[in-house]
Amino acid sequence: MPVYDALMKKDGTPRTNPVAIKDGKRYFFEVFWIDNNGKRRKKKSKKYKSPKTAANAERAFLATLGEIEDESMTFKQLEELYLAKRKNELRQNVFINQKAMLKHMTDQLGNITVNKLTIQQYQKALYELDNLKRNGKPFSARYKNTVINNFKAMIAYGKKMFNLTTDVPDRFDSFKDKPTLAKNIEMKFITHDQFIQLISVVDDPQYDALFTTLYFMGLRIGEANALRWSDINFDKNILSVNKTISTKRKDEDGNFIENPPKTSTSNRTLPMPDVVRNKLQALYDLFSTHDYFSKQWFVFGGIRPLSESTVTNVKNKYFAKAELDPIRLHDFRHSCASYLINNLGIDNIMLISRYLGHKDVAMTLNRYSHLYRSKLDDLVVEINKLEKQSSKKFA
Repeated sequence: MPVYDALMKKDGTPRTNPVAIKDGKRYFFEVFWIDNNGKRRKKKSKKYKSPKTAANAERAFLATLGEIEDESMTFKQLEELYLAKRKNELRQNVFINQKAMLKHMTDQLGNITVNKLTIQQYQKALYELDNLKRNGKPFSARYKNTVINNFKAMIAYGKKMFNLTTDVPDRFDSFKDKPTLAKNIEMKFITHDQFIQLISVVDDPQYDALFTTLYFMGLRIGEANALRWSDINFDKNILSVNKTISTKRKDEDGNFIENPPKTSTSNRTLPMPDVVRNKLQALYDLFSTHDYFSKQWFVFGGIRPLSESTVTNVKNKYFAKAELDPIRLHDFRHSCASYLINNLGIDNIMLISRYLGHKDVAMTLNRYSHLYRSKLDDLVVEINKLEKQSSKKFA
């Protein structure tokens, strides 16, 4: 029951009259079986983009027929069946994250029969997980516990669907962070004057427009990366934020992953400040001279969006050139909030919250409370003045 290529004959030679392919989906599987009435049955699947996806779908279908013996099911087989189910239930980036987490465990336990898992085998897998690092840094206890919770959810699925019986993972405690000096990520800002100093050394129109958009419109980097020219209406002077993109992970076809915005309020249509509009218009005029230009091109990148790592490297280069201490990409958003609160005041906090796409005003107030603290002090001064005037009247 192999996977087939719709563009090839079953003997591996190209078809003389190829079938129509939609969205690059060309791989399918065929399964033959005998039903309970002794009748020979056949299942031909829909088409998939990759042989691996088709093979996973085939395994999931075989499981529904009872073709995989429950008692001999390995963790790798269970993982394939579980992921085939979860792929249709989760957002793409969430699915990819969950798949990566499960891989930490199945890399160690994949060939082991689920019902025969021993305490020693599981303990060894936990030891390997505890010593994994990313970019030279160990995983947090929170992340490792999320890995284990996903692994346990997969086993729970196996118990429900295939009568698996292992309880070994339930006998172990959660990971706990090793004692270290706490390190909080500092929220950094650049002032308007510092931004002018930065932008004066940016000689690339694409990054000039990007940094200006981040600073004056407070977009998250994922929101900026997801912008297409179709999201900008220069005639109406509006920019629509309606999706976000992660350039840290790719889907099975090698494309960056697009998703809806972080929250419903993150989905917003904003008027553009003149400084942003002018720089985006100049960038559009530059891009639109290309022969294959389309309004579906990404505003920052073109056919493919700029990766976050590339933007970070270029950003650091320009900060060094401007002789400024670097900030994170997300700190442009904090700088926008600071700029708006300092210049518009707390009276406009609701508008500022909507402009930034926060879930509610409380989020804006909590996150930037230190910025309006002096405003609250001024308010108390006014109350004291009123009380003094009132006491004089009744003296």
